[in-house]
Amino acid sequence: MAGRVWGMWWGSTLLLLSACGGGDAGPSQTALVVAGDSITLQSGACNPGQALADCREDYWPHPERAFSNFIEAATAGRYHVVANAGRSGDTCTPQRIYDLGPFLGEARGLLARLDRSVLAHQPAAVSVLIGINDLNTFGVPLESVVACNVQVWTALHTAGVQVIAMTYPAISQTAHGWGQADGVSAAQAWALNQALREAWAVWQVAHPGGRLVDAELAWPAAQADAMTVDGAHPSVEGAQAVAAVWR
Repeated sequence: MAGRVWGMWWGSTLLLLSACGGGDAGPSQTALVVAGDSITLQSGACNPGQALADCREDYWPHPERAFSNFIEAATAGRYHVVANAGRSGDTCTPQRIYDLGPFLGEARGLLARLDRSVLAHQPAAVSVLIGINDLNTFGVPLESVVACNVQVWTALHTAGVQVIAMTYPAISQTAHGWGQADGVSAAQAWALNQALREAWAVWQVAHPGGRLVDAELAWPAAQADAMTVDGAHPSVEGAQAVAAVWR
């Protein structure tokens, strides 16, 4: 019964989100799908000082503070978001299945779900913000995370969509969302961002037409606590700042 109630609620939520932010793009707009983890979806936020293991049941989406809500206005209508394909706790590389929440029984891994949850929306462009959970939760080496991002970019490019690579906005030095010691999560995000920029500079030479949205420019590292709800997930103000980088 609980599963049925959850399914009914989640289905209703998706219909509501579609009504609010979905639909076809206009003739001068680019239909965009945003893909990633909870920083894209906006769910799974932890209370201050709470480890991810203790708040993982919070898979409830918070669409009011997703940066995708503000992209259309920030780009003067250039992009129209037709779907938010973020998943709380998701990774780029294949990882263990979800044992609760709306994705119960499905394996983590953006690369494996591109066709059914991203390209199925027939977007003209897809943004990719993924990898921090690979590093901080599953201990995947940085090189493997970057290589997976490159695979995602290549698959999307091959499918004929504009690839929009993203970096992570700065994470607080005291963010405890992954149960790491102070500063570790922020350092991992910084290292991933650096590696993604370098990989993008090489990849885009042979795969033109995409763009890099460097969300790390959304706020200085020292302002991460003020721009997020828990040191990692953007507040509404933070989401607006991330969208502003899209200009």
